[in-house]
Amino acid sequence: MAALTNVTLESGGTVICNSPKGTLNDTTGKIKLTETTWPNISARDQLAYLQKKVTLKAKLSRGAEPKRSYAKPMYIIGITPGANEAQLADKPES
Repeated sequence: MAALTNVTLESGGTVICNSPKGTLNDTTGKIKLTETTWPNISARDQLAYLQKKVTLKAKLSRGAEPKRSYAKPMYIIGITPGANEAQLADKPES
């Protein structure tokens, strides 16, 4: 597992979601974000981003390694508005 901090999700060059922290599962490649905020996007409109390709930008750290910038195209595969969580993967889920 790797830790992510200062996470943003961008779509078309616009920030659609922020999260102070998340985790990257090195085995599956999936990412879970917590404490998400969606600036100017209602909970209902968040669901329109399911299965959509976004750009994830963050700081990544593994154990004692120094933090480094991390950016990767990902797909939003899950959103839990009430819990302020989002899940991402390398490809859309069917």
